[in-house]
Amino acid sequence: TVNILSPPTGSWINVSYVNVTWNGSDETSGIDFYEVRIDGGSWINVGNNTSYVFTNLSEEIHVVDVQAFDKAGNSKIASVTFGVDLTPPVVTITNINPLWVERGENCTLPTFDLTYNYSDGQSSIVLAEIYINGSLNYSESLGQTSGMSTVTISGLNISYIYNVSVVVYDNVGWSAMDYVMLRIKRFGITILTPVNGSYLNTSDVYVSWKFNPEGIESSIVNVTIYLDGVVKHTTNVSITEYTITGLSEGGWYNITIFAMDNDNNTALATTFIYVDLTPPTLAPVSYTHLRAHETEADLVCRLLLE
Repeated sequence: TVNILSPPTGSWINVSYVNVTWNGSDETSGIDFYEVRIDGGSWINVGNNTSYVFTNLSEEIHVVDVQAFDKAGNSKIASVTFGVDLTPPVVTITNINPLWVERGENCTLPTFDLTYNYSDGQSSIVLAEIYINGSLNYSESLGQTSGMSTVTISGLNISYIYNVSVVVYDNVGWSAMDYVMLRIKRFGITILTPVNGSYLNTSDVYVSWKFNPEGIESSIVNVTIYLDGVVKHTTNVSITEYTITGLSEGGWYNITIFAMDNDNNTALATTFIYVDLTPPTLAPVSYTHLRAHETEADLVCRLLLE
């Protein structure tokens, strides 16, 4: 008989070599020698050794055969199947719901859904962990080579910025991580028009905005529009547009939208614009001299080419 001791059948390793060990016995004539091979290749006579190292293994499933011969010429084969995984898995945070951007920051609510995709080219993803500012918040067993998972995160503090990280592990010990930085808010404002830094040629400026997340509009109890810190309009209606009139030429203006909800949470957004009402001037250029033997028609052609 011959029995392979390692690697265990169905196991995975994260290196490009494997040390195969076995034992054998024969109660009559005794073991004469052993042969080994991998993936149906040529047999290798290893004498009475009970281990052999295969090197330069590729990422895939491999089969090792060990054949024992007794002194009478009888033989017995044992086989083991194992996998080689040399590449870490991949994890990608694909969605935060709800999510909006204010002043370059990703913003969301104290309770939100996080969705991530994961994959591994060879072995299975066995575990996923979610960390909040470096502390473990959630973990789940997976057990498949690829998939998608959605987790609800809750209990985060208003106005704080959090590092939310997802780490996945495959069954040979490789890991991968993705993260997102999130500011926690009750709601937010995004100014749609005018675009920050715009140059405008009108004294009446149409301002539009939206509230985040979608559906929060019903809880807004005050909206105030400021121009350079001075109130231009205030209302208890959840408006999303307003036209500021009578702007003068030649300066930057700061337009700020302030809002408050029925729990007294507040948000604001700002955009800067420049008003230019004067068209540019074009100074005339005079060409009064004809070249020798040059007609007026020749002069016109020359000026066009120049």
